Formats: sequence, C-alpha cells, structure tokens
Amino acid sequence: MSADIAPVENPPQVGRVGMRIWPALLLLALIAAACIARPLVTQWTLNLFRLLLAGPLVCVLAIALWWVFASRIAWRDRLLGLGGGLTLFGIALFAADPTMRGMRGLPFIINVLPIAAMTFTTVVVVLASFGSRTATLTALAAAAVALCYWDTLRVGGISGDFKFTFNWRWQQTAEDKFLAAFPGSGHARPAEPGEPLGSVEWPQFRGPNRDGNVSGVVLDAD
Repeated sequence: MSADIAPVENPPQVGRVGMRIWPALLLLALIAAACIARPLVTQWTLNLFRLLLAGPLVCVLAIALWWVFASRIAWRDRLLGLGGGLTLFGIALFAADPTMRGMRGLPFIINVLPIAAMTFTTVVVVLASFGSRTATLTALAAAAVALCYWDTLRVGGISGDFKFTFNWRWQQTAEDKFLAAFPGSGHARPAEPGEPLGSVEWPQFRGPNRDGNVSGVVLDAD
C-alpha cells in the first residue's frame, strides 16, 4: 500500500506595487492653480502672498517628501531623482543671469523652482507604467530642459503688484537702449543748464543751512 503524497502548492505571487501617484496629482493641481491665479491678482494681501507665492514652494517641498517617503518606488531611484534634481537646480542657479539671482535668488526661486518641480513630477506620473528608472531619468532630462530655458532669460523688471517681466539675456537692456541714443559715447550727454535760480541764493534742498528753515520769506497777499 503506497502512501498518498499531497501536492505541494506554490506560494502566491506577490504583485509589484506601483507608484503612488495621487499625492503628486494633488500637488501638481495646487501649483498649477497658483501659477494661473498669480498674474490675475492686482491687489496683494498678506494671505494672497502666502497662498500664491509661498504656497507653491511649500508644494515643492511636499513633492520632495512624497518622492522620498511615499512614492513606493525603488530606493535607488528615489535617491537618483532627489540628488539629480538638487544638482540640476544648483547648476541652473549658478548659470542664471545675475538679475535672476538678485534679491537672494528670489526671482529664480519663485518663478523657476515650481515650474521645474512640475515638469519633473508630470513626466514621472505619465511614465510611471514604464518603470521607475525610465521615469526618473526621463523626468530629470525634462527638468534640465526647463531649467535651461529659464537660464536664457533675465529679469526686465518687477511691477508694484509683484509681476515679473522677463527678457532674453542677449537683448539690450533699457539702459543700453537709452545710452545707444547718444552715439560716440558710452554715457548719456550732460544735462543742459536749467532755469536760473533767480533771487534764491541757496540751491540746497533744505535751505541755506540745510536745517529746513528759510527766513525772510513773505507770502504774496494775492
């Protein structure tokens, strides 16, 4: 009599866990909404400043935290994306026009950092089904292209309602155009003599003694 041999069952296959993308989609929507709304604001308040200018930067930090701690991709790709992104941003900031790095880099940080983060995150989400390594490398390449574009610009000015004007780096500045109106000299022509001062013997702004007092002045009765 032969003993029955129970068949050995194969252990269940554990499926590959995909990238968790819903936090990235939410953060992308918030950054996009802020970037669209910011040019429409004409009167800034403290709350609007926090929401539309500081808000996208907070979302960029949240994207970094999602990428490192909640994306569920391989750790080597998390470190590759984080390290590569920081390296690209540092290189782009160093190569940016001095006007973009003025005010402690505020124009670059406010305008460029959210766009670069959006570019990286969008590509990662779109290519998530192709594998984390492919998505990460492609996203870094796309972010590099976006940063290179911003490195071709300079700040032309900023309005009172906090709207930046950008020009190509190789275009003449407003000062260069003004000086170009006077050929043969790199400086503006000297100002012509103004109107005579008449009986006023002191051209100082605050009076003859620069103390804000002027004696002997009588108002016309008419």
